[in-house]
Amino acid sequence: VKFNPKKTFFLRISNKRNKTILPPIKMNNILIQEVPHFSLLGLVLDSKLSWKEHIDNVFKRCNLKMLTMSKLRSILPRTTLSLLYTQYIRPILDYGCILYDNCSLSLSNRLERIQRRAALIVTGAYRHTENSLLLRDLRWESLKERRSYFKLSYYYKLTNGLLPGYLGALIPRSVSDETHYNQIGRA
Repeated sequence: VKFNPKKTFFLRISNKRNKTILPPIKMNNILIQEVPHFSLLGLVLDSKLSWKEHIDNVFKRCNLKMLTMSKLRSILPRTTLSLLYTQYIRPILDYGCILYDNCSLSLSNRLERIQRRAALIVTGAYRHTENSLLLRDLRWESLKERRSYFKLSYYYKLTNGLLPGYLGALIPRSVSDETHYNQIGRA
């Protein structure tokens, strides 16, 4: 593999306030620059793994699509608007969600506000309508519930050998596999 030093950079991941000074990193006598965040396979990673940059990116992408949906709300029926959201906007919100589910509550709420805005566009409801009523009317789950479902589904696949073995090997053994207390007295 040939690396292009001009297209190579590094990201230091740390929660320290005072960053330690690193010696310059060079490749072929070209200085490799440090970046505060970068995009990898559609996920934006930052130096604190806070997911803020990623969710900012998701927010921008969804808002562009939401603008189009908003312009079409007087022309298209409710079912079509709902389909537009579930097919073109929600996949952006769901992509990689099991990774960023540990984001802060404020970032999680920001994502929920995107879905709320879509629900208001689809239903034409008054903006002070309770969110749970909107979601129930549309038969949509909250994004937090969807992330929980996706994590459980992924865990099921991991533990039942439905994913590559190297991923399943990352799961620690359970306590019952490690101890033999429940086997005492059995003959």
